[in-house]
Amino acid sequence: MVQHLPWTTSSITAQPNSVNPGTRIATDAAGTVYSIFGVGSTTATPGVNNVTYYLNRSRDGGATWDFNASSAVGGILIDTGVSTQLCNSPACTQASNNWFANVNDLRGNITAIAPDKAGSHVYALIGKRDANGVDRIYLVSYQAVGANLNKLSEIVVSPAGQRAALPAITVKDDGPVVMMYETFNPQAGTVHVHVASSDDFGATISSDIEQYSFTPLSLQQATGSTTSNREFGDYDYLMSIGDTFYGVFAGLGDVSVGGIDTTGLIDPFFFSGTDQIPEPGALALLSSALLSPVLFRRVARTVDPGEHSYCSIITASAGGRGRIPR
Repeated sequence: MVQHLPWTTSSITAQPNSVNPGTRIATDAAGTVYSIFGVGSTTATPGVNNVTYYLNRSRDGGATWDFNASSAVGGILIDTGVSTQLCNSPACTQASNNWFANVNDLRGNITAIAPDKAGSHVYALIGKRDANGVDRIYLVSYQAVGANLNKLSEIVVSPAGQRAALPAITVKDDGPVVMMYETFNPQAGTVHVHVASSDDFGATISSDIEQYSFTPLSLQQATGSTTSNREFGDYDYLMSIGDTFYGVFAGLGDVSVGGIDTTGLIDPFFFSGTDQIPEPGALALLSSALLSPVLFRRVARTVDPGEHSYCSIITASAGGRGRIPR
């Protein structure tokens, strides 16, 4: 039976915002709701904004929010920084833009949130520029202490020198935090899909696997439109059930078999994984498959002692996946 709660309004006054708030929510096992969102102001450069990120929590199904009084917009201040997203004033075009990979305007902000099962730790992913002006993904960790959420750490997740976007996050039942994000290498013109993990409550990154890489199509090739501004969409998705995680992202198809050819299409990919045993802190990607009716084969790779190992299910025409030990 679905219970419909009465609609409630917040006492928070609406604020001007130059970006999409990117509001995303997640729940712990007790049903407590955690929310992340961003509020931006423009800079002199179109599509570059000063963004402040906030965290809030509801323990009564969204009827009230614990940290509405913590800021003018409601919520705990996570962090603030310059971020390249939502190019509207004036609008960027396919011919002239600062979009991610030159094909994806980040119109859904750069936010993700997940608590652990008990609600004792909460993890947020945000996007902002580093000291060198490169947009990167940061992991911010909180611990529940009484009625408060205390900030424990903030670390950079994505590699230096490459713009990163489209974060997603989940916490497995046994505690490790799993994250997905994408980077763009402007020299090679390639997009790289990463799956990273932390096994010490977000204090450090324990592994980072490059799950897939591809050269994006032009927007006109991908969408058939000269005015479209998103080849990949607004977000990737990551979730976990028990100690296994599952993710979906959009990438250039790699299937050309049995009369099916996706190599000229942007298609959804699915993958799943778990912790590598007995080596702590490593991820094992169990599968990676294009969501199409095609045959797949399993590829297992042996690595030297001390390296991260993994196995993938990939299309028969594709090569092996790389990985990036941290």
